[in-house]
Amino acid sequence: MGRLRLDKHYGDAILDDGTVVIFYSATLRLGLLALHYASLATIRPCGTRELRQWLRAAPMTHGQAITARCGDIALAWHSRGAATPDVVLHDEPAGALHWQARMPLAEVRITRAGESEATGLGYFETLAIDLWPTRWPIRTLHWGRFTGRHTSLVWIVWEHEQPRQWLFLDGVPACLGHFDLPRSFAFTGAASGTLICGPARTLIAQPVSQRLRLLGPLRYGLPAMIRNLKEEKHMAPARIAFSDGSEDEGYVIFEKIVLA
Repeated sequence: MGRLRLDKHYGDAILDDGTVVIFYSATLRLGLLALHYASLATIRPCGTRELRQWLRAAPMTHGQAITARCGDIALAWHSRGAATPDVVLHDEPAGALHWQARMPLAEVRITRAGESEATGLGYFETLAIDLWPTRWPIRTLHWGRFTGRHTSLVWIVWEHEQPRQWLFLDGVPACLGHFDLPRSFAFTGAASGTLICGPARTLIAQPVSQRLRLLGPLRYGLPAMIRNLKEEKHMAPARIAFSDGSEDEGYVIFEKIVLA
């Protein structure tokens, strides 16, 4: 088995008009082979969808703002809260999985030539992996984030023989209670409360293999577990009811990934 290294950037935004924007940029190195990929999906409230894909990583800058350019579209995330720590999700002699929510709560600005600037709230994270998928201690992954007017919540739940879970409230580790998405779950930490979700709307529901067709025959060089991933991504209005009686309203984007 050759050396593997995956560097992935994910960002999203729910714009003021209800449009959802989902951004990916990734580089996968398999020995001497390097594959680059970027995509930008736009899902409007009326249900129309636009997916743009490129066989190159998106030009990006990382500073006080994180910026990316996808064709004639420029995106910028401006932080409105603390980042999570750089978390080692799994570590062993053969490699590790590193994750960080760089901007769990961000103001997002999107510009396109000839159009007015669009704004909303969003999220940005990075993932770095140098461990072969057959070694990942995951069978099913649940991930999600809540962005409110003042509050951010991010969770990762692994289903496996040894299940694991992480939760971050405003960038700080917290404890996840009974996990019952897409309805609700409770949490405790610097503050305690319950996340309550409204009716969900499907954003993505397809095998990853369909999006990998862009790679042509190169996709068969990817590990089978990556080619055969099954992903469901949803969004919903949501609110956090804190134990002190206060509330914050916003949206969740959450997903379920099944590894073959």
